[in-house]
Amino acid sequence: MVHENMVICYQGIQRVYRNAVVRFLRSSLSEVFLHNATDKLKEPFQKEWEKIKNDALQARKSGELESKIIDEFDLLSVNHFFNVFDVHYKVLLKDDPDEKHKKPFLNWVKEIKNLRDPLSHPSEEDFTFVSLGNGSHNLSK
Repeated sequence: MVHENMVICYQGIQRVYRNAVVRFLRSSLSEVFLHNATDKLKEPFQKEWEKIKNDALQARKSGELESKIIDEFDLLSVNHFFNVFDVHYKVLLKDDPDEKHKKPFLNWVKEIKNLRDPLSHPSEEDFTFVSLGNGSHNLSK
């Protein structure tokens, strides 16, 4: 199999980044909120949590997918991270008590979500690396 840029980006964002953030959120919220961690996790999603949960469990209930859900934190997707960090920023990023870095941090979380979107809804064409002229690269077509 050829390692397309899309495959590499999917692995990096959906598997490595997503799983690392889920583990961080699980650990950090559980440490601070103990037995209420799950309730605190759901706070930003009160209206939609049941849909998030049902969507994640649907293929598992039918037997189409066998991967297990460890807990409610495992229901999170990359697109949910912005809301969790926005609501619980002071708890999750204790080293920034004045929230001086909150806006740039949330922008970074949103940028990763924006890169995730075309991975979740791909076209037939692979991403290409486009030079931005400042030594960095943009993954777009």
